[in-house]
Amino acid sequence: MRALLVVYTEPTTPAHEDAYNRWYTEEHLPDVLAVPGYVRATRFVAVPGDCVVPQRYLSLYELEVEGISGLQATSDEHMRRIGTGEMRRSPDGAMDRNAMRALYYEAVGPRVGSGDAVPSSVLMVYSDPSSPDLEDEYNRWYHETHLPEVIDVPGFVAASRYRVTAVNMLNEPWVVSQRYLAVYELDRSDPEQIAASHAELSRRVREGDRMGMSPSLGAGPITRYYTRISDRIAAPRRA
Repeated sequence: MRALLVVYTEPTTPAHEDAYNRWYTEEHLPDVLAVPGYVRATRFVAVPGDCVVPQRYLSLYELEVEGISGLQATSDEHMRRIGTGEMRRSPDGAMDRNAMRALYYEAVGPRVGSGDAVPSSVLMVYSDPSSPDLEDEYNRWYHETHLPEVIDVPGFVAASRYRVTAVNMLNEPWVVSQRYLAVYELDRSDPEQIAASHAELSRRVREGDRMGMSPSLGAGPITRYYTRISDRIAAPRRA
């Protein structure tokens, strides 16, 4: 089963930000990827703008596991290694642990798009169907119609969809209430270029130009763009 661990974090203060970023990219990502189940990981930082998600830093960990039980086992081993000190903690309290949130998602359908280049930025979109009896239609429309229409917009190159699981690593309230997540990959990182892609996407939605919305989509999706700040780091080869 393909899965995704979404982690939101913050440094404790601006003075700790450089130490926090060095530790996270150079030590923490490799430590996490040493846990069986994780495949690769990439870090991002939010493009400035209003959003209900207060944390600015985003880490996306891709996994391959045997079902939900395998996902839970990976999470349990992850937490065990933190508890025993096998995972190196941030130096001098550089990361705000009270702000950290981490939740696992399971993949819904295959990735849409060509190639597997490391995205320069991503758009995270959290949404729900407008009603439970329209959930099948919502998923069908989203995957078969909406994802291809979005990645036809200049700048967007690929997309994947996920559904929330009950595997909440920290047992903390999650950052949004919506159960579904779409991760759109972009080939641009400059804020002005991202803004141009977003403006064209918004125009097509507003004018119905190659972008048909469905009544099965619930109100109030949560959206935010993030630019990449690390390489995509792969897990070590396992015997």
